[in-house]
Amino acid sequence: MLDGGAYTGEKLGEEERAFLVQHIRDNVPVEDFAIRAVLAALGAGVRNPDDLDAALGEYMPERSDGPFSPAFLSTQRAGAISRMTDLGLVVREREGLRVAYVASQVGKKYLECVTAA
Repeated sequence: MLDGGAYTGEKLGEEERAFLVQHIRDNVPVEDFAIRAVLAALGAGVRNPDDLDAALGEYMPERSDGPFSPAFLSTQRAGAISRMTDLGLVVREREGLRVAYVASQVGKKYLECVTAA
């Protein structure tokens, strides 16, 4: 681990996650926007991949050569969720054979800090 801490089985230590979250918030507006969009959808009650794709689809810009494909949106959502899970912003929960997404306390605080600014 980069932070020199004991290995806990997680990809990132607590200090690493905090550093990256702050860095994204301050310096990576595209990723910050994606995080806020996902957290807002989760806060509105969206919990599964299909519903999250539909909610995030509202943010997709119009294109002259046709809309983005559902596969493109699904890939972007999966990447954002994976990153947010690594950062401790989202938790995946199993609901039978399906997965559900839930904003963690850290994720809820992230959205509160951004919306309060």
